[in-house]
Amino acid sequence: MLPSQLMTDQSAIEIVVQLEQNDVARANRDIALGRFTPYKWVVFGISPAVLSAMVAFLNLRQATGLEILLVGFIGLIGWPALFAAMIHLNSWKAAKSLLQSTPSLQGPTRWLFSDGAIRVDSPTGGSHLEWTTYMRARETAVQFLLYPQAQIAHIVPKRCFATKEQVTRFREMVRRQVPTATLQSE
Repeated sequence: MLPSQLMTDQSAIEIVVQLEQNDVARANRDIALGRFTPYKWVVFGISPAVLSAMVAFLNLRQATGLEILLVGFIGLIGWPALFAAMIHLNSWKAAKSLLQSTPSLQGPTRWLFSDGAIRVDSPTGGSHLEWTTYMRARETAVQFLLYPQAQIAHIVPKRCFATKEQVTRFREMVRRQVPTATLQSE
């Protein structure tokens, strides 16, 4: 679809996005945690408990079974909590750094979505994208993530849409164009 055709497409959705640190930090967390399947969460939850109990047993030879169980429980809660805190902190730091060091994110970006293509105009230039650019898409409570690569996503905050109806139309467009999309039902 030519850019002039994109502009006259009646089903096109136009939004202007000014990414904030919170948008990027949330996306960073969602991308990092999105790789965890339920199986990985179970393994990740049990492994630290077992390792902590083993360390307690080896280091505290006179420890009672209750003490070893307590250390295992602390491992079950402590290590995943530490991991989650690290992801949260690193997401914020990385978001701040990205927003400060990337000129194309330091001003508003205009997105024009249609069934035929996507037009992006940022402070540093413009581009025409085909929907096939995106290998997958994901919707969270506050944003859409469009993935051109496995660990990189374009962030489309829901707050930038004019109406809830526009969000619904965009969701349906993504559903049609990105077969691997994970979206909300409504």
